[in-house]
Amino acid sequence: MVWLYLTWLPADLEHERHLTIAKTGWVVTIPYLAGTLGMLSSGFIADGLMARGVAPIRSRKWPICSGLIGGALFTVPAAFTPNLTLAIVYLSAAMSFVNMASGAAWALVSVAAPRHMVASLGSIQNFGGYFGGSFAPFITGLVVDKTHSFVNTFLISAGVAFAAALVYMFVVRTPIQDSEQQAAAVPAV
Repeated sequence: MVWLYLTWLPADLEHERHLTIAKTGWVVTIPYLAGTLGMLSSGFIADGLMARGVAPIRSRKWPICSGLIGGALFTVPAAFTPNLTLAIVYLSAAMSFVNMASGAAWALVSVAAPRHMVASLGSIQNFGGYFGGSFAPFITGLVVDKTHSFVNTFLISAGVAFAAALVYMFVVRTPIQDSEQQAAAVPAV
C-alpha cells in the first residue's frame, strides 16, 4: 500500500481527479504529511501500551494490525468517492494508518528477536517489504492499463493490507528464540 501511494498517487490525482501537474504536487503533500504523522505516532502508541502493561510483542502488533486495517478501510472509500476533498481526507487517513503500521513493524523487530539477531530479522523484513513493494508499481500499471482506472488497484491494495493484518494478528505470537534459548528450555533427559 505504501508503494502504491508513493508511486501512483500523483498519477491518480492527475488522471482520475483531473488536477494539473502543479496542483497535484501541492495536494499530494497532504497525504504524505499525514503518513509522516502516522509513522511518528506508532512509537508513542507502542510505548503507551507497554506502559499500561501490554506485553512487548502485543504492544507492537496492535498498531500494526489497526494500522493495516485502518489503511484498508480508508482506501476503499478513497477509491470510490468522486469528491476531491473527501478523497484527500480518506487518502490522508489511509496513509497515516499504513505508515503507523510500518513504524510499529520496525519496532516489533526489536522485541521479537534476540538482541544479536535484531539486524538480521530487520534485514529480512526489509527485503520482504521491498520485494513485495517492487510488484506494486508493475501490477498497478497493468491494472490501470487494462481498466483505465485506479479503483481496482486501490481495492487490491486494501485486500493485501487486510490480509497482512490477519497474518500479524494470528501468526506473530511469541519472540524468536535462538538455539541457546531453545536448548535451555528443553529439560535434560
